[in-house]
Formats: sequence, C-alpha cells, structure tokens
Amino acid sequence: MTETRLTPAILELKLLGADAKGVFQGYASTWGGPPDAYGDIVRKGAFLNALQAHEAAGTMPAMLWGHNQSEPVGKWLAFEEDAKGLVATGRLTLGIQRGKDALALMADDAIALSIGFILGKNGAEMRGAIREIKDVQRLVEVSLVAVPANTNARITSTKARPTTPRDFERLLRDVAGYSVREAKRLTAKGWGGLVRDEQDSELDLVLAEIQKLRTEINERG
Repeated sequence: MTETRLTPAILELKLLGADAKGVFQGYASTWGGPPDAYGDIVRKGAFLNALQAHEAAGTMPAMLWGHNQSEPVGKWLAFEEDAKGLVATGRLTLGIQRGKDALALMADDAIALSIGFILGKNGAEMRGAIREIKDVQRLVEVSLVAVPANTNARITSTKARPTTPRDFERLLRDVAGYSVREAKRLTAKGWGGLVRDEQDSELDLVLAEIQKLRTEINERG
C-alpha cells in the first residue's frame, strides 16, 4: 500500500542568478528536527531511491504552484542530499505571470516549498505520535506555496551571486552544466579570485569568469 503526502519544508531559498534568470535554490526537506504539521520527521537518506529513479528515467519532479497540476511554474534542475536536507535547484519560467509572481514573492521572503511524495511499503516508522519517513518511493512534485503548514517554512536569504565555495561549486554543476570533477577543480582554482572581484554581481559575469578559468585550466593541461 502506498501513500501520497504533501508536506512543508523548513526553507532557505537563495536566488542564484540575476532576476532575469529566475534560478533559485532551497531546502525541499530537512532531516530530523521537530515534527511538521502532519507529525512527520524525515531521516537522512530518505530521498535517495526516489532521486535515483528520476535519474534512471531522465525525469525530474514537477515544479507546481500550490500543488496544482494545472499550474506548473518552472523546472527543477537538480536535487541533492546534504548534511542538512534535500537541496533543490530550480528555474522559474519567467515568460508566464505566475513565474514572475513567484520571483517577486521570493525577493520579499513571502514564499515557501512543499513536497508531494509517495511512500512504499515500510517507507515510514511510527514512534509514538511521530512518524519518521525512511524511504520515499517517488518524489512526485515540489511546489511553491504561499501559506505553508510549517510556520518556519520561509525564505531566509536571497542573493544574486554565490557567497561560499559550496554555492559556487553547485552553481557550476547545476547552472553551468559542468561535471562534479570539473566543478571541484574550477572551485579550487577560481573561487579566491572571484570573491575578490566585487563587480561580478550578475550571473552572466560569473559564468563568463567560469568559462575563462576553464579555458586557462585546459590550456595548462
């Protein structure tokens, strides 16, 4: 027996690109902590099987507005589990009004993420009144929502450029399309120089610098 559940996420959304790009990142889910409005907590590693299934099929969860299947609002580019939770990177479709609305709401810290998923048999374990989610069979969609059930599910920061080496490495992989190895190498070679240049505030300028670094590295062998 499977179960579909919509649940809020404790959110930290970051605008990774200039406003014209609509690229952003946030936590779709976080590990442990206090239970959400449904009494659920999520165990680290719970999404690995779902992410592997999407990778094998060449698919991504839908990006919806308010869990409404008739209102897609953009495209998810990448998902990754880290020490804190499930990191989602996406791009809003700014050619539609809802995408423009979502971007404006993100800038005002007025929007959150909520996930829709399916659990398979033995996918969760009850601990008294708390349900611990251990294995998500399918991550169906991750929505942008205006009123999350979890009052902590709010944007805490927005920015137009990466401010840490980890953000820079993710931008290289998820936005610029470099491999994990290339991203790590470029971060090691170029992060220090990039943070010293305060004029590189637009994503296009950052990516131009990335391409320059890659060319220099390739020429050096």
